[in-house]
Amino acid sequence: PGNAKVFSESDIEPDILKGTKVAVCALGSSLYPDFCKAGITLERKLADAGAQTLASFTKVDDATGTDGPLSDWTQLIQRLILPPKLEDIIRSNLNVQTVTKHNIDWQKQLDVTEEVKRYTHVDS
Repeated sequence: PGNAKVFSESDIEPDILKGTKVAVCALGSSLYPDFCKAGITLERKLADAGAQTLASFTKVDDATGTDGPLSDWTQLIQRLILPPKLEDIIRSNLNVQTVTKHNIDWQKQLDVTEEVKRYTHVDS
């Protein structure tokens, strides 16, 4: 997209993001020839700048439906970055008993590394 052009053409200093963990989820439609190109470019630039991958690069295709894959990716990232006790705080502040379970079908359009699986706790 046009709003990504300036970023994609800019240079990023090598190793400026060394030690920073990132996760990229590209949204697009496979009906277009450059499907998720902005996300692909972003992931490459972040890696070139020394960023570490928190979760594998994920493409979400509007042509095949975004609800499942996008929800799964969001829940995975939420699990990886939010402290577990935050769910308890949310429960008490919202006065609810249950927070949505974060069940993830690992075979469904998500390409997640073994390392991320090892650190991810999935409620059953």
